[in-house]
Amino acid sequence: MMAEHRLQHQGIAGTVGGHDDALVRVVWVYDTKFPWSLKLIVHGRNPLMRLVSRDLLNRGVSVPTGDLDLWIRPEFFARPAQVRFLIHVVDGLTMQLDLNRDDLIELLDEAERLVPFGTEEKFQDWDGGLALCEGAA
Repeated sequence: MMAEHRLQHQGIAGTVGGHDDALVRVVWVYDTKFPWSLKLIVHGRNPLMRLVSRDLLNRGVSVPTGDLDLWIRPEFFARPAQVRFLIHVVDGLTMQLDLNRDDLIELLDEAERLVPFGTEEKFQDWDGGLALCEGAA
């Protein structure tokens, strides 16, 4: 079993879209025991936590992509240094989050260093993942 590594990025500034634009604190957590995703935590008046597929994030810094309640797209024309996240929160409400593209690329590079793409299965903690699912039920 591989040792657990945790990776956190803090201080990435973003804006919550809509009528209540505000500067928020964003924390990314990468845990090699669950190597296929990163945890996105948005702190602020309306806190949010989402698991984001590492593959989806990797694609989203370069081309528009998404799945179900999360869409990611680079803002190449309007603001080239930004990546926009559209996160469906509840019916009729979507959080818009703009994050620095270079910070996201650095985060992905660090995750790649810890768990190279294609080797995730060697790191996955299947028992821990099942325990988390059972605890949520």
